[in-house]
Amino acid sequence: MKVDVYKVKKTADPTERRFLFVPVGTNIETLPPERRSELGNLEFEKTIDIEHGEKRIALNTDEAIRNIEMSGYYVQGARIETRISTEVH
Repeated sequence: MKVDVYKVKKTADPTERRFLFVPVGTNIETLPPERRSELGNLEFEKTIDIEHGEKRIALNTDEAIRNIEMSGYYVQGARIETRISTEVH
């Protein structure tokens, strides 16, 4: 399934990244108003092809495809953590 990926420009937590996946060519203005309001400003990232069972970092492709087929979109979030260790191994 070809999808357009949009990045949510601002999140409450600076370590969180959220993305909107929609079928390629979808006008994001057609999303439900409450979802558009929740997501805020979106920035187009890229177009990708996802397949059932495909392994992708921080993305369950089966869940994404199922949600896109049912609702027309999928919102995915990921938290980025950085740890610095002073231990010597």
